[in-house]
Amino acid sequence: MAHGLVRYRKDGSIGHLPFTLHPWQSPPGFYAHGARVSPLYNKLYHRVSQNRAFLDEHLAASRAVDDFVQGLYSCLPDQPIARPWLYLSRHDFMPAITPQGILPKQVETNLMAASLGYASQRVNAAIRFLYAGTPLGSSVLPHRGGSTICKGLALAYQHYAKAGEVILFIVPPGEVNAFDQRTMQAELVLEYGISVLRTTLDELGESGEIRDGKVVLKGRSASIAYFRGGYSPDHYANPDAWKGRRLLEHSQTLSIPSVTIQLANTKKIQQVLSHQPTLEQFVSPQEAAQLLETMVAMCPVDGPIQGTTGRQAALADPEGWVLKPSREGGGNNYFGDDLVKQLKELTTRQAHAFILMESIQQTPFRAVRLVEEKVVDNLCVTELGHFSYALWEEAAAEPAFQDTEGYLLRTKDVGNREGLVLGGFSFLDTAAID
Repeated sequence: MAHGLVRYRKDGSIGHLPFTLHPWQSPPGFYAHGARVSPLYNKLYHRVSQNRAFLDEHLAASRAVDDFVQGLYSCLPDQPIARPWLYLSRHDFMPAITPQGILPKQVETNLMAASLGYASQRVNAAIRFLYAGTPLGSSVLPHRGGSTICKGLALAYQHYAKAGEVILFIVPPGEVNAFDQRTMQAELVLEYGISVLRTTLDELGESGEIRDGKVVLKGRSASIAYFRGGYSPDHYANPDAWKGRRLLEHSQTLSIPSVTIQLANTKKIQQVLSHQPTLEQFVSPQEAAQLLETMVAMCPVDGPIQGTTGRQAALADPEGWVLKPSREGGGNNYFGDDLVKQLKELTTRQAHAFILMESIQQTPFRAVRLVEEKVVDNLCVTELGHFSYALWEEAAAEPAFQDTEGYLLRTKDVGNREGLVLGGFSFLDTAAID
């Protein structure tokens, strides 16, 4: 609690975030490899997001059966609006067992769900404090993942905003992760002199309007809308939420992310980009090789894979595959018996809303965690996400500025498939790096 590792419980009380008491030993080169390739993923998804014809072609089938993807499309203006493009990303990798040794394999890129940067900083500080003066403590790499995202947001504001404009924080109703966001808000106010206005998409749709090109809420003009909600259909339960999203897309307020960036980050597009010829439409052959080294096999449910279809391969080896819809954030995927059940029920048409991704295999390790003030000690696996930012001017080939620094390490029971910390699946961890 002294280190600010807190969250709201469902009943409104405050408890500590679940975290590990002993740092995870990162395999040699694993951390640096993921940090090195993260800016390439920003470049890739930026270039894909600018190619509307590519998105339309490869999301046509998904759009026809997935109301959420169609809802995002319904927010797009007839003509693109000129403005910069900012990415505040967390690129998540697992330490996969491969013939070449332990390599980072990408799970996904988080945009709206790139949360817990400050919580990760707090765990890092708490563990360094706990082991201060010991060899183990000196091997924990200090980092400021939350401040990295905050700096990217502040640089974009300084680059684009007019005096007196605010940054909107778009949060879901009943947000339990408010402390992580409030820390970010405080840093923007105290370190950069930037005002923040928290709101929901519902409130924005009900009360927002466009004046002089930008969205205005409660009399304040917004230069930037920073999304920490909006990645789940649950966040659009009220029609006003879709109205709020459309309002932003039809304005010059800079959305982080825009709808086209969110569409470029769908699982279907991730699957399409796992093929080298497609990848080389957007990056150089050398960059494509670096990205492919961090990707695993992906395919459409009824598409070809290893001499059969994805559905048949997954039914024959359900532990070797994960069924994923086009959603960001945790709690959406199907594994094992649930995967088999879902695949047997999916029609060919419905299957266009999903992709199959090869399950990433890693070596379990012992982890001791503190959960609701109780110690839990068993075998675990982990996932490391690198925080990064990058801003492109309209039609620019290279970013005006970018950086990658800090991480979120999420450890979970070896038998647990999902990675969501706030959903109770994973635990905040820190890394020891030689």
